[in-house]
Amino acid sequence: MFIVIDQLCLNEHGRLVCKNPSGRHYLRAHFRQGELDGVSCVYSIAITFNILNVLNAEDTSWNRNEHEETTAGWRLIRSLNSPSLYPKGINANEIIKIVKQEYSEFVTIDHTGKRAGIPLKVKECLDNNLPVILQISFDQYETQWIVVVGYAKDRDDKVSYLLTLDSRKDLRIGCFWNGILNLDRCITLKYGFQYITDVVELVGLDDAIILKKR
Repeated sequence: MFIVIDQLCLNEHGRLVCKNPSGRHYLRAHFRQGELDGVSCVYSIAITFNILNVLNAEDTSWNRNEHEETTAGWRLIRSLNSPSLYPKGINANEIIKIVKQEYSEFVTIDHTGKRAGIPLKVKECLDNNLPVILQISFDQYETQWIVVVGYAKDRDDKVSYLLTLDSRKDLRIGCFWNGILNLDRCITLKYGFQYITDVVELVGLDDAIILKKR
């Protein structure tokens, strides 16, 4: 059984969008890296902000005039995409600090802090229609931030897969996710979770950040 948060739907062209509480307006639910000129955490936060109807991340870009550069969306890109500040990428504590400083009027933040409890916490959030920003690692040098928007259960009612939106990958027409994280772990490997996109990779499950709209 596949379960996806309620905000997601397909438009008349089969593209994934998210709706606001009134159901009258729709925003993009996925961004491909290169569209917002940011690192992976920027895309994950932009996707989450759109799903939560916090701000329209489609308005974020480096190519804006001076007036537009004052918008909350543009500040997000500027804050999280500074190579001089974050030459090796950005970690959870840095993301939390920036979001609290810039966006505390819009959202609150919950940080799990315990890797072992991440799957259970993620399911709890998804059951309450809250997407989860998840950090995975491919090795000690390469990490990626993705957004979990659903899960799959096996015959024993156990969560077996997390369904994700990954900004590294294209999202095909008619699809609600473009990544699947297999929670059956090979305990002999640090990077023992199978992560399936257009390729199959082994990853570690590192961190999770939950944003909630005020």
